[in-house]
Amino acid sequence: MLPPRARRVSVPVLVALAAAMALVALPAITGVGVSAETNGQTVVSLTFDDGVRNHYTEATPILDEHGARGTFYVNSGRIGATNFLTQEDLEEMDATGHEIGGHTVDHADLPTLSPDDQRRSICNDRADLIARGFPVTSLAYPFGDATATTEQIAQECGYHSARGVGGLRTATACHGCPWSESVPPAKKFLTRATASVKNTTTLDDLKAYVTNAESNGGGWVQFVIHHVCEADCGGVYTMKPDLLDDFMTWLAPRADDNTVVKTVHEVMGGEVKPAVPGPPLPMAPGNLVLNPSLESFGAGYVPSCFQLGGFGTNTFSWSRTTDAHSGSFAEQLTINGYTSGDRKLVIAQNSATCAPKATPGTAYRLGVWYKGSWGPATSVRLVAYYRAGGVWKYWRTGPVLPTGAGWTKMPDYVTPAAPAGADAVSFGLAMTGNGTLITDDYAVSEAP
Repeated sequence: MLPPRARRVSVPVLVALAAAMALVALPAITGVGVSAETNGQTVVSLTFDDGVRNHYTEATPILDEHGARGTFYVNSGRIGATNFLTQEDLEEMDATGHEIGGHTVDHADLPTLSPDDQRRSICNDRADLIARGFPVTSLAYPFGDATATTEQIAQECGYHSARGVGGLRTATACHGCPWSESVPPAKKFLTRATASVKNTTTLDDLKAYVTNAESNGGGWVQFVIHHVCEADCGGVYTMKPDLLDDFMTWLAPRADDNTVVKTVHEVMGGEVKPAVPGPPLPMAPGNLVLNPSLESFGAGYVPSCFQLGGFGTNTFSWSRTTDAHSGSFAEQLTINGYTSGDRKLVIAQNSATCAPKATPGTAYRLGVWYKGSWGPATSVRLVAYYRAGGVWKYWRTGPVLPTGAGWTKMPDYVTPAAPAGADAVSFGLAMTGNGTLITDDYAVSEAP
């Protein structure tokens, strides 16, 4: 097998292949699972979830080598993070004909969110990807999970289609399900697909999805793939590069028998609709913090526009609690088995829009409400950061705060004047040691 980057070839789009894969007008649906529009053609879409970097280093070189294009569903909030696709990766993938689709901002399980939080997660993800230069029309739901409300929101956000996970029949599972999705789908915003490819999936399993569709009138088969790597980098959801290569080698000549590979957009068609941002996060008068009372939340029940941080050796847990200072929710941290380091909830530093804007030479007043229980060996104190030149830097640590069973307002902490180049600020309370800490109602304002 060739090394990952050696596989990548700069190939032009072949005229013959483009003609074979060209999208035609889609008439009204005529059946469930198979459409007469396909005229017995089987359409295969290779879709990849989560925007992990091995999609660029391992998957796309294999697809390029076989003249095929995939659909890659990306969480915009993870772009550039460790082990995830970078902007440059995505631009090259897009330039070589691969489709970039949406997968929510941070991979939240959408039905667990309020409708407005679902709108922010779906719409803002698409808006961010469009702002980055990608013509996004296709969505994949994290975990394949959606309700009727979620489907409606996906449509309102400007998508042409949204994919679930599963829903196609195999020889041993999902009896009564169709062998393929219809074209056009019966439900454009919850299209059927294969089960996720796992480290136990065999080449025969992959072939069977295709041959079963071919033998039963054709239709659309969307493969759901996560990690592509030699080691089990994605745990159970790992596909070995050799398996993908072998499958593509087997699949390519089937174009002569009316089985073709298309991206999801090539199947669904339609013009790219304008971005539709989700509703703005709540703010309080005079407060620069978005979602200050932690009412809105996303993946893992982490408050929107906040992130979990920490380091060292300790056992910890985060939870969303209704024991709030104001509103309905606050965030609770529990540490036990402490050896070193700390844990903290801070205003998000991994988002281009969440952190309060800063001006060099201006001081800022930072505040938060807290309660909890911890012993004398544990300290809780404010930690503040600023961003300059696109890099977040440690700024200040506040005094140790006293423990208390009732809600207490941390004494306002006024920073020094923001240094040259500073354009954003972030802060939180760091707990060092065993105990429980609950926080709510964060505030940042300019200090006179």
